[in-house]
Amino acid sequence: MSNPTNTAAWLLVRRAPMLTDAEIITATGVHRESLARMRRRHGEMIAASITPTGSWARDGASLVIGEGDPTDASNPDAPTT
Repeated sequence: MSNPTNTAAWLLVRRAPMLTDAEIITATGVHRESLARMRRRHGEMIAASITPTGSWARDGASLVIGEGDPTDASNPDAPTT
């Protein structure tokens, strides 16, 4: 189940990078450490050419950069549903 606070903050991190931490925290109520993880994760995803799904619950999952996109069906380590 997704958390609306994290979902809103993740959207702003991805779509409005010009916003300051204080603006995102005020607008969403997300904790500053969670926001720092989101910004770091977004940078990792950009560097690895991974397209965010839009779900922080999924995009925020730990990923070792260099092992491929966990949503890629050709990735043998991709989670199955």
